[in-house]
Amino acid sequence: MNPTSSAVNVTIREATIEDSSAIASLLRIGFAIREAMLLRSTVVSNDRTRIDDSISDQGTKTQASD
Repeated sequence: MNPTSSAVNVTIREATIEDSSAIASLLRIGFAIREAMLLRSTVVSNDRTRIDDSISDQGTKTQASD
């Protein structure tokens, strides 16, 4: 076995492992950002629903008192 080709193979393997680790880290970051955005949109949606319900309740109370 040629020592040069062995060294090249090890270097390629190490680069691949490092690249895979970097890709895995980027995927974790991407999923964390996606999850945060979904959570934020859920909170905003719930806030809008609460505001709409509050406005509806106020309208009902106003109509009842009239």
